[in-house]
Amino acid sequence: MKAILFFFLFISSNLLAQKITLTGKVADNAQESLIGVSVYLASNKKIGTVTNEEGVFRLTFDYIKDSLVIEYVGYVTKKITFTRAEKQNFTITLEEDKGEIEGISVTPGENPAWAIIRKVIKNKDKNDKRSLQAYECDTYNRIEGYVNNNEKGLSNLRVMKDMTKVAEKTPALRDSKGKVIVPILVSESFSKYYYQGKPEKEREDVKATNLTGLGLEDAQGFGQILTGGKLNEYNFYRNQMNILDKYFTSPIADGWRLKYDYDLMDSVWVDKDFCYVINLVPRSEQDLAFVGKMWITKEDYAIKKIEVEMNPKANINFIKNLKIKQEMERTQQGAWVPKNIDFQVEISDFSELIPNIYVRAKTMHQNYIINQLKEKEFYNTLPLPPENEVKDEKYWLEYRKNDSTLTSQINVYKIIDSLKTIPSVKRYTTALMVLSTGYYEMNGLDLGHYARYYAWNDIEGHRPGMGFRTNYLLSKNFTLKGRLGYGFTDKKLKYHVEVSQVVSRKNFTQVGIKRTEEIEPTIQLNTTDPLPELFVASNRFFTLSTRKPFMKKETILWVESKVSPSLTERLYFQNRTLIPVHPFAYRVDANSDLQTNITVSEMILQSSFRKGGNRVRLLDNSEINLGGSGTPRITFTGMFGFKGIAGGQFNYQRVSLDISQYNARVFGIGHANYAINAGYIFGKLPFPLLRVHLGNNTPIMIERAFNQMNGFEFVSDHYVALHYAHFFEGLFFNRLPLLKKANKFLDWRLVLSLNAVYGGMRDENKAMLSNVDIQGNTIEPIQSLDYKKPYVEVGYGVDNILKFFRVDFFHRLTYLDRPNAKPFGIKISAQIKL
Repeated sequence: MKAILFFFLFISSNLLAQKITLTGKVADNAQESLIGVSVYLASNKKIGTVTNEEGVFRLTFDYIKDSLVIEYVGYVTKKITFTRAEKQNFTITLEEDKGEIEGISVTPGENPAWAIIRKVIKNKDKNDKRSLQAYECDTYNRIEGYVNNNEKGLSNLRVMKDMTKVAEKTPALRDSKGKVIVPILVSESFSKYYYQGKPEKEREDVKATNLTGLGLEDAQGFGQILTGGKLNEYNFYRNQMNILDKYFTSPIADGWRLKYDYDLMDSVWVDKDFCYVINLVPRSEQDLAFVGKMWITKEDYAIKKIEVEMNPKANINFIKNLKIKQEMERTQQGAWVPKNIDFQVEISDFSELIPNIYVRAKTMHQNYIINQLKEKEFYNTLPLPPENEVKDEKYWLEYRKNDSTLTSQINVYKIIDSLKTIPSVKRYTTALMVLSTGYYEMNGLDLGHYARYYAWNDIEGHRPGMGFRTNYLLSKNFTLKGRLGYGFTDKKLKYHVEVSQVVSRKNFTQVGIKRTEEIEPTIQLNTTDPLPELFVASNRFFTLSTRKPFMKKETILWVESKVSPSLTERLYFQNRTLIPVHPFAYRVDANSDLQTNITVSEMILQSSFRKGGNRVRLLDNSEINLGGSGTPRITFTGMFGFKGIAGGQFNYQRVSLDISQYNARVFGIGHANYAINAGYIFGKLPFPLLRVHLGNNTPIMIERAFNQMNGFEFVSDHYVALHYAHFFEGLFFNRLPLLKKANKFLDWRLVLSLNAVYGGMRDENKAMLSNVDIQGNTIEPIQSLDYKKPYVEVGYGVDNILKFFRVDFFHRLTYLDRPNAKPFGIKISAQIKL
């Protein structure tokens, strides 16, 4: 009986699950085959297919009573019925939906998404927010930082284990793989953002901030760096978008067909806008481009919404994942402005020793006011940082609602506050602050910089030192800095003391005075900008005597003011005496005695201009510029020497112009770092006060040096110099047939370089040179450039070797007949870069 029962069950199940196959061809009214038509069951879209190049489809499934949906963007959707018959064939004609595709011209056989993208490109200028005369809005911005425990390297330290124990108690603190992530930073801010076009100007006034982190909230200006909506601003209407100092090609760039493939997937309503849904993928898997989808409005062909992520195989270091989600809204004037922006990035593969780092940013813009112009002075005034008025939790909860980031789900602030109480975390954050700033912070006083605490060289011998500076806890406007050093071989004390005072914060005007007695190599004698501490400290090690050092006794009185957010003016009055500590002498004229010491009294006027970027005033009253690599920095300096004032020996004038830019975009074929310097010195001066061109005798590549020029090989009193390095990213190595496959693993990048200088030294300055010093010691001869022949070297190299190293091959093209000239050289360098 059981056997009979099972037999009937088997028969009935086969009848109920009868397989049928539907085939057919889909065409338009002109009987042109339609490619990519969606064919699916009305009750279950998962049972479906699409038509091939000939408009033919084939669909096999277990029979159910249903209808077949034939759907294609731009055509009226059709439903057809089918029977139980095992094989059925259909000829289907779709009617054009004139209302849906009005205004779109699709070439027969063309990808229908292309027609829509062409319309987007045609309407870019109208839809771009930069077409507005002006706008302003309220902006809420939040940034969260996390690290995970990868159970390797630093994760095995006591501090990471202690933090993980606290974080694992909160289930929401997990990454996509379920591993515990530890919050290390959360920053919120509310600001008022203003924009003006033609000429383009912007300003952001931060009204309130809320920052906590493991040692980071006390870092100089860290809170200001992490506030404001400019940090999380992405305009897809630009052809290239600078993200993490890398230029990504926008999916609606003018050259869109060269970079992307598109698929028209659907048409849907988003709020009150009917939109085409378009998938996008890069044509080359290693390009800096996006994968994702965008929603294009039918009415004006604008981006309503976009969700993209970094191409997973893009040639970019350490970034495992990068995602951007952006929602836009239409203004009454027609342009579209950002409403909500979500940004996520995961930094990994730096080393197995270092945990992964996660950064999430959320920006919301609201209350837009359009085309209400401000006075010119409004944008020329630098806004002051907020006074950090304490806002209660209700203030920030208003902005966190309808948000998916962790801060809106759990109280990350309390978790970070609990982490701060752990003894191992306290020790770690203190060490981190010292390493990052160079100073150990006390109440009102910082001790450091640690790079100044010890040096050894052949002139001073062992040189211990110490230094300090006051900080904002003592005064926001007054600063006192000082340092001491003592050489056990030369038995001389060196020191520096500096006092500065902010006298006005409206245009941020500072005055100061400083006194220095210090040994410095010639190359550092004529710089007005502060040099990095590590660079200065490294120049005091080993054979200092070969760097033609002088004991500098210098007094400077200075004033600095921000005339506008883009323009800084500086005025210096300085008196300095240079006493050589290497064989050196000069003659004022042919009949005068040899002299060694140089005393000058100078006035210096300097104007520095740089448009754009997010300027941050640090707690030590210095300023940094974030995101300003899109424009060059232009600095003009005029120096005037006065004879007879405070012992000054020379009357002279010196003018110079410096134009430089980092990461400049070049015609869509990579980016470049460049510097153009020009100067002229009027008057007779000994060579240490002239332009000593920076040569390089080390195996390390220095980008703003002449790498095949010997140290102190050429000195000029007039010159024009160019330093240019072009980074092609993966443009060639990702496409050359012999390297394309290998570079999927190597990720090498091509670099080309050019360093050149034209200049010379007038006869009156050559006459001041001497071949011997007062004791009769031979002085290494100083050479000058020929008026008719520039110094030129070219280079080519490979960057991103093992993600850190760069190797350059340089060829010196001129002055090869000079003694010890280096026609060819190989230089290496290392840098952490994306």
